[in-house]
Amino acid sequence: MNIIDLVQGTQQWKDWRDKHLGASESPAVLGEDIYGNTPFTLWQRKTGQLPEIEDNEFIFAKGHKSEKSIKEEYRRLTGFHMESICIEHPDKKHFSASLDGYNKERGQIECKLMGSEKFNEVSDSGELPFHHEIQVQHQFMCSGLDKGDYAIVDPAGNMTIIPIEPNADLIARIEKEGDEFWKLVTKGIAPELSDADWFEPTDKDIINQFIELRALKESAENSKIAFEAHRKVIIEIAEKTHPRIKSGGVTISSSIKETEGVLDLSDFSEYQDAVDEYKTTVAKAENLKMSKKQYVIEGLSEKQIKENTPESTFKTTWTVRMESAKSLKVKDAVEKAKDAAKKKTSKKKVTKKKASKKEVA
Repeated sequence: MNIIDLVQGTQQWKDWRDKHLGASESPAVLGEDIYGNTPFTLWQRKTGQLPEIEDNEFIFAKGHKSEKSIKEEYRRLTGFHMESICIEHPDKKHFSASLDGYNKERGQIECKLMGSEKFNEVSDSGELPFHHEIQVQHQFMCSGLDKGDYAIVDPAGNMTIIPIEPNADLIARIEKEGDEFWKLVTKGIAPELSDADWFEPTDKDIINQFIELRALKESAENSKIAFEAHRKVIIEIAEKTHPRIKSGGVTISSSIKETEGVLDLSDFSEYQDAVDEYKTTVAKAENLKMSKKQYVIEGLSEKQIKENTPESTFKTTWTVRMESAKSLKVKDAVEKAKDAAKKKTSKKKVTKKKASKKEVA
């Protein structure tokens, strides 16, 4: 086993990982990563075109802390101390792995902290999630070991240890696709985009189409703001002139709608008997919610209701409608046709009149 003298988490270790294809990166190469990484985004990172994920350091620190506690519990249960090591493939130096732990007698270990639901699922089935299976098989490919353990822990600290061993078929696939991927990295040739990747066009005409779409959207949003502002102006004009106006293909009309309000019946002292009776039979409260229909039943005229009911009870709604441009064009065409028809009819009459004079002569 080709062990590299590095301490995981240091800058030297990070620089070393950047120049290799690591075990946690193989799921992306095989198109099986569940965190959004693809062969293309991994290629971008390996060629320096895409920066490392900002949260990686936080994720590593959290993972390292959980890994340490998992290995302590593992040692308590099994009696084996597992030492973190960095290794490279014995023949293909572009493959590397950072093992959570290694012990000559026990083999390698991969530690994972899981949510309760996933922990129970994996514990019951005894099967690793496929992206984790790829990771441990990549490690076996580099280490050459023939055994190991997959140790998982849930948030409550419960641990399950699943024995693992090399899978020759999966290792062959990891090696083959990893070799092909690394050739693309060294040659600077991008892999094909997957459905999960974002395509960024370089054709200026296509780029301009997207720029225009964005500009149109911004223009539409600004137009909407301007429309609402001008609509208020039109309503103000209508409020000062007439409740129904029609002009320029636009109609505006008002209607009074009743909304639920609170009527203080104590204001109607002259109808106190009716009020008392209503309170007794319907509700024992000072303020009663009553519909316009109920007001009238109690002997209160609509005028009295409007005078004594809070303004919020009666709301004036303005409706603004606009005829479509097509409709206006049709109307305009009809009007022009009518005018043309009138002129034609008028001309015929004049011609006929002249002919009749000739006949008389």
